[in-house]
Amino acid sequence: SIEYQRVENKFSSLEPQILQEEEFLKKNVKKISSLHPKPNVVIVEKSVSRLAQNYLLEKGITLVYNVKLCVMERIERLTQGSIVPSIDNIVSGPITLGFCHNFKVCHFSLPTGENKTLLCFDGCAQHLGCTIVLRGGTQTELMKIKKILKQMIIACYNSQLEISYCMDEFGMPESRADDTLTE
Repeated sequence: SIEYQRVENKFSSLEPQILQEEEFLKKNVKKISSLHPKPNVVIVEKSVSRLAQNYLLEKGITLVYNVKLCVMERIERLTQGSIVPSIDNIVSGPITLGFCHNFKVCHFSLPTGENKTLLCFDGCAQHLGCTIVLRGGTQTELMKIKKILKQMIIACYNSQLEISYCMDEFGMPESRADDTLTE
């Protein structure tokens, strides 16, 4: 999270606290924007204070917050970036910024009248994974298609592993009877 932590159960004047908070958040946003190359999108697991949101907006950085850790790990893998546990880690060690060619926010209207918002990271390395969006039909049909699709992906991946294993072991396909007669 990008927030200023106040000390609980302690009385203090409000004005110095507000000034400290502003200065603290400005420094954190400056740390983020000083990375090279400058990040265009920052994804945060927890909350972000309103001041930090405004400072990031001023720097031209898109902010996505309240993202589940498992989703952040998938984005980390696809963009080949690194998850930074704390703003302090930016200064202490080298971090890798992720990369994608296009980033956009897609809005979908579901048949139930509900709206779904998806973040699209397009142009990542294809061998690292992909996302398939299933739309149309009823919920039960989509669930059946999802199960079938998962099985197809597992079978395809298994096939690639088997081919790789055979190539590692110098495996050759069996020759057919017709091939032996011509030799």
